[in-house]
Amino acid sequence: MLKKLGAFLLAPTPAALFQALVIAVWPKPGQGVFEHPLSMFVVVCLYFWFFALLLGLPAWAIIRKRRGVTFRTFVLIGFFVGLVPISVPLAVLIDRGQASAYLIAYNVLLFAIGGMAAGAVFWSIALRHRRVETLKATFS
Repeated sequence: MLKKLGAFLLAPTPAALFQALVIAVWPKPGQGVFEHPLSMFVVVCLYFWFFALLLGLPAWAIIRKRRGVTFRTFVLIGFFVGLVPISVPLAVLIDRGQASAYLIAYNVLLFAIGGMAAGAVFWSIALRHRRVETLKATFS
């Protein structure tokens, strides 16, 4: 259980670190909390934690029941958990004509690839050795 909690807390780190580095290199003054790298790191982590609980936890429960606990499955779940929530505000911005192609592409790539990385990190910390331990128990 502690391993899964640690994996949950560390999972958004790649996406949050990337976004914090982007803000550190290309700061945008006047953006409030979004102009500081550390606060951006926290905001991205909070985003991924919230939607991991809202969307990822039920998906994990379903996958666990069907015995589909694979690396590929978690990367795919991370992709959708990262991308689906950001799609709604992006659709609103597109509808209002306030979104550029750069804004759409950057956000889709950040949250889709960030979600995939989060799924990979979660699986590698929490579940990677699970199959090996099961096989050792079977053959001993």
